[in-house]
Amino acid sequence: MREDGERYRGKEDLNSMANAAARKMQNFVSIVTESNYPSFCEREKTKHHVILFTDKKSTPAILKSLSKKYIDRLLIGEVRTSESNLIQKFGI
Repeated sequence: MREDGERYRGKEDLNSMANAAARKMQNFVSIVTESNYPSFCEREKTKHHVILFTDKKSTPAILKSLSKKYIDRLLIGEVRTSESNLIQKFGI
């Protein structure tokens, strides 16, 4: 019998299992910084560009999921709180 997937060996509580699953998800979200913002805007002009401003240290699972589901239509970027110039530019 063929086994697909990977065996989970961490703590058996909801948060630990959810975090482990989120780390394994495919991620098509671009980290946007002040230096790469212009090139992000110029990439794939046939797609709509979406930017999430976040104080999270890692990409949220829902954003990873959306980036995969809408990969043909959206280019999703993520701006972290350390990018103060971009935050100020957008009035966040």
